[in-house]
Amino acid sequence: MDRDERNDERDETAQLAVTFAMDYLSFDQEDPDRWRQVLARYLFAESSHGHGWPGQGRQRAEFAVAGRHHLDGALCWVDVRVRVTPYHRLLPAAAGLPEPTGPGTPPAAQGTGAVRGDAVLASAPPPAAIGWVAEAAIWYRMSVPVRRSRSGAVFVDLGAAGGSAESGSRP
Repeated sequence: MDRDERNDERDETAQLAVTFAMDYLSFDQEDPDRWRQVLARYLFAESSHGHGWPGQGRQRAEFAVAGRHHLDGALCWVDVRVRVTPYHRLLPAAAGLPEPTGPGTPPAAQGTGAVRGDAVLASAPPPAAIGWVAEAAIWYRMSVPVRRSRSGAVFVDLGAAGGSAESGSRP
């Protein structure tokens, strides 16, 4: 394998790790199925591991960058740093207040979600939602395990990470 091929593989691995990290760290308790559906796209078809999010809360990954790659046999661990905006509930769900819909409702609250062309769905919720307030952004650091299948496709191997990606708020 020549240098250009190695660089192409490294780029492909980094791209997968970055997009996975952003989708892994973006979720909305109002639409947990979307998060699971999006993550399934990154995982090997036979993966049965849980994904690490308990289904509560809301946050949105805004930016990510790949760093070091560490080869461990057929597995490549990619260090990814992700800037995330967490949200907190302004009004408790138990308050029973209806969510506004119809004319005058902010587009984020209408949930259009249309995907055009060759675009694919991301797990990031809209940046604004009724009843949620954004907090100060934080940085997460993750080690994303990436592997190449026999067919040549790259995928995230959560089995290598014990069922979830390693993460923390260390810069």
